[in-house]
Amino acid sequence: MPPAPSFESIVPTTIQEVAPIRALDTDYWLGHCQGFRVDSPEGKVGRVEDVLFKTSLERPDTLLIRSGLLGAHLVAVPVDEVDEVAPRTEQVALRHRPGERRRRNGRSHLRPS
Repeated sequence: MPPAPSFESIVPTTIQEVAPIRALDTDYWLGHCQGFRVDSPEGKVGRVEDVLFKTSLERPDTLLIRSGLLGAHLVAVPVDEVDEVAPRTEQVALRHRPGERRRRNGRSHLRPS
């Protein structure tokens, strides 16, 4: 009879091992993405400074993004403009650069940190 597995070998050590990120988790991560890097198809936009809730406590309405040279600008972006949230790499991908209303292609545009 083979030996019983050790506790350490059967218990996941991280949340990523327990449950992969799912679409249902997107609202959660949108509400908890302060500090995440923000990218658009054109490149880096900035970092999420704050998350604003207005119509629901379960899904934010707006991300406040600190951008520009030395973070001099604060841009409000509706969460509907978010294409993807990657909690493991702490990144948010926008469909387009704030102020633009087009999408260049359907590929992910998250950039390495």
